[in-house]
Amino acid sequence: MSTGATPQSDHSAIGWMIRHGVAPNLLMFACLIGGLLIARGIKQEVFPDFELDIVTITVPYPGASPEEVERGIVLVVEEAIRGTDGVKEVTATAREGVAVIQAELFEGVNRQKVYQEIQQDVNRITTLPEDAEEPEVVLTARWREVLNVEVYGNVGEWALREVVEQVRDRLLMRTPTSPRWHFRA
Repeated sequence: MSTGATPQSDHSAIGWMIRHGVAPNLLMFACLIGGLLIARGIKQEVFPDFELDIVTITVPYPGASPEEVERGIVLVVEEAIRGTDGVKEVTATAREGVAVIQAELFEGVNRQKVYQEIQQDVNRITTLPEDAEEPEVVLTARWREVLNVEVYGNVGEWALREVVEQVRDRLLMRTPTSPRWHFRA
């Protein structure tokens, strides 16, 4: 004789929920309430703040081949900054006439302090080739474009430029700090 229920369904979660009809509804209600409470605490940003943790060292070496740039500059600079506290990874590019070395920093380190240490390490290098120019050490900054204003019309370029400058001046009067402006003619 068969009762219609299989032994597996009696001990499964679905079988238990069938026998106890209120429990699944309470569980669903608890999940919904918990989700709503957690969702209220989630930080939402249109333009999230983040910092690029990269220090870039650029050393021009006019007339040098990529191999000369690598031997004379890249290897020397990499060795000088590799042991600096806070440096996660060092990558470099040797192109004709220029070396670009990037030091990625660990998250949460004092960026300014590590930048200054790297700058001091680079300034202590005495074995760069004579023809190489002074190294430029830069803490990479990211600028976000927040507003894009385009001005057009059936007038000359100078008239448009005058209107653009008026718009820029009016926008600057409304902002507490002066943003970076990029103009395309």
